[in-house]
Amino acid sequence: MNKKSKKMISSKPSSLSTDTFTEALLPTADPLMRTHEFELQNKINISKQAEEELHLATYVLDNAPVHITYFDSDAHIIYINKMGAKTLGYSRQALLKMSLADINPLFSMGEWRKFWSGLSLHKRAPFKTINQDKEGKRFAIKVMATYLEYRHTSYCVTFDWDITKRKITESGLKQSNLAQRVVSHILRIALKPITIKKTMNKSLQTILSGINKSSFTSASFFIINNNQKLKLLCSSTPIKEQLKASIKAYISDKLTLLHKKNSDKSHKQIYIYHDKGEEGGFLCIMIQSADQILGVLIMHFKQGYELSQYQGQFFHIIAETIALVIRTKQVEKTRKKLYKKNQLMARELLCSQEQERRRIARELHDEVGQ
Repeated sequence: MNKKSKKMISSKPSSLSTDTFTEALLPTADPLMRTHEFELQNKINISKQAEEELHLATYVLDNAPVHITYFDSDAHIIYINKMGAKTLGYSRQALLKMSLADINPLFSMGEWRKFWSGLSLHKRAPFKTINQDKEGKRFAIKVMATYLEYRHTSYCVTFDWDITKRKITESGLKQSNLAQRVVSHILRIALKPITIKKTMNKSLQTILSGINKSSFTSASFFIINNNQKLKLLCSSTPIKEQLKASIKAYISDKLTLLHKKNSDKSHKQIYIYHDKGEEGGFLCIMIQSADQILGVLIMHFKQGYELSQYQGQFFHIIAETIALVIRTKQVEKTRKKLYKKNQLMARELLCSQEQERRRIARELHDEVGQ
């Protein structure tokens, strides 16, 4: 090595890297070769960027706050994210061995074929359906399905949301609006100068026209008279004597409990009786004003009926309205009786006064004649 090279080595700046120093020693490379190296490095950078983007996309799909599922043309699950697996109660590995038929109780292959045909034509399809988790609990979902093709294979990609809470809220609003309409109609009926029996008969028709007719078949009302006797006041349809006797016996048992000390603070207002046969059963709704039971509203339902929270609130409102109507009618009836009694007393008083005047007039006439 000559002196010039040694001098060059000894004077190498400490800040230069080994690669920089090597380039300084090596002769300038072929420009074509350097262009190829730059292109290769660029491809490597693009590949790394694509890989990072793929990892990010996978991470986003896996952790998205909605249910994301891929299905093939035979409705087999190809992919499901963490949220979807968590909601269904299965592991992701278990779900990848399952199909739509395992999580959707409404599934049928014939309907799936029709759906797939329409989806491949229109590419997107929003709809609502029901899923079922591992424990057998069903919940409503809103779905946006998209048709995609990748490497000559077709997929149905679904994004769905659990709308159970929203449906419950909607049901609550619906029951609230329904209660307002029914109550308003019952109060308008109560303002008419008709008897309690006619008022309740019209009220039963109003209640039945407002509620779900697929669940309830008829309604009847039992009133408790002054002697604390239970009497059928009216019914939307004729009741068989055997059923009437069963209802009266059931109500009597509940009233016995309610008449105990402080029962008004602890009793339920709605009782549910399920018939073991095919008749269904009935709701026994106590109509109460203060600490007094005025009557009982009976709602006959079909087999399989379940009382929801909001429907229970609906019947509570109806019960309070009927109690107000009965009390108003009773007060009106009492007022009319008192009015008639006062009129009779006034007539008797006038008659007595007239008789007294006549007596006095006769006495005066007799004294003057003497």
